Amino acid sequence: MILISYLIYNLYAKHATNQAESLKSLSNDLYTDSVRFMYELLQNADDVSLLNILNNRSKVTIATINNYLIIAHNDIPFSNKDLRAVSSINNGIKIKDQLKIGYKGLGFKAVFGKSSYVLIYTAGEYFRFDSSSNFPWRWQGDQDIWEAENDRKFMYPWQIIPIWTETKDVPSDVHSFIVQNSCSVSTIMLLHNKLETKQGIQQLKDQPHTLLFLRNIVEIHFNLDGLIDTFTMENNVINVTKTLVLNNHILSRWIVKQTILDIPASICENLKNDLNIPGKLKSAQQIKLFFAAKYNNNNAIQKLESALFAYIPTKILQYKGHRRISSDICHPTFSYSEDMVR
Repeated sequence: MILISYLIYNLYAKHATNQAESLKSLSNDLYTDSVRFMYELLQNADDVSLLNILNNRSKVTIATINNYLIIAHNDIPFSNKDLRAVSSINNGIKIKDQLKIGYKGLGFKAVFGKSSYVLIYTAGEYFRFDSSSNFPWRWQGDQDIWEAENDRKFMYPWQIIPIWTETKDVPSDVHSFIVQNSCSVSTIMLLHNKLETKQGIQQLKDQPHTLLFLRNIVEIHFNLDGLIDTFTMENNVINVTKTLVLNNHILSRWIVKQTILDIPASICENLKNDLNIPGKLKSAQQIKLFFAAKYNNNNAIQKLESALFAYIPTKILQYKGHRRISSDICHPTFSYSEDMVR
């Protein structure tokens, strides 16, 4: 007769493996598109920048070194809540904060679709999420026997298990880059597919107007294996314009207008029972609507393909018009805000 205790411990191992497999599927499904993946990382940095009231020029660095991708910023280091958020699911600090872009509590998990080794630097220390770590078998019996009986390989949910990491265990070129660039927070990923990610970064550089609606970041440094570019957004508060600059050369000028709209009570009521709408958006009483119109040196509005932005860009479809639009929107037909309907 099999002991109940053995069956229970057997279930614990199954639960751990099920959670690891679920996280794997979630990460792979979140953002299959490399451009969307890069936007997600920028969105996270943009939300952190909101907290740093002492720094009015929030800067992000995007770099590739060998097979590593580094996303670094110069804002506030991790808090205890931040550490808990990246080590859990649907427990993010942004879920209820109306001033921040993120609302799913899942964004960081997108990195595990691109990497099985993710290192985070903050406040002078490192910790990592590492699929290759040798997590000990904690249950009765033997792991090999358990795997044979269950016809599956045991997996630990490494995606939510942070491991403190000594500096000597960090790749020396990565650590040197972080020190030389005075990064306060960095996310470092050993990429599954570096070429695909670099193509996503290049598309980001080729379409800088897609960054118009980032709320706090004003400077992005690209360092792709030593090839350096600097992108800045110069804001003129008086005439409500933004100038996009790459390597000290003006790319385009935009008039940006923000409008705050009250949400009718009838719509708020209809949203209460809609399972497709995140709680953060259900509780909102207002939405912000941003319009951006490109103009030339003669101050004439230029015609361009229009795009709708759900916080950050959806897939850019071509609509003939004069402006780009950003708002706090969520639609059940959107695939994580990638798609756009007329």
